[in-house]
Amino acid sequence: MEERVLADSEALLVELRRMRLDIVGYAVRRLAGTGLSFPQYALLAVLDQMGEANMSRLAQRLGTSMGAATNLVDKLVDAAHVERTRSTTDRRVVNVKCTERGRELLAEVTTDVAEFLGRFFGQIPAEDRQTVIKSCRKLTALMGRPGAQGA
Repeated sequence: MEERVLADSEALLVELRRMRLDIVGYAVRRLAGTGLSFPQYALLAVLDQMGEANMSRLAQRLGTSMGAATNLVDKLVDAAHVERTRSTTDRRVVNVKCTERGRELLAEVTTDVAEFLGRFFGQIPAEDRQTVIKSCRKLTALMGRPGAQGA
């Protein structure tokens, strides 16, 4: 890998870690009192993107074990934020999807976190904000291609 690309990648990684800590820290504080942990919030967000998923796909997408994903889902089912259904084609497969209550809580917290981020992002000129968004989309698309995780 080209030396400059590696140095830029390391600098990007440092900044992404810093931003993640700030954003997650705010989200955790915002979640206080909702009965939702950050991992549960993350599961709701992933599930909302996926629409409905079986437990295996959900655990894989979260980067966690089936046991950990099941534990998170159990708590979210108890709180009526997600529901489980059996597959109509294979009774061994359990599908999970957000309930209306789960989607509403997710939207509320996500809006608050976006407003938190907006306090800082709004201080950057609109053209630069669009450049950041486009660059992040390009990176996400490149990382989403087959083989990118192990490349």
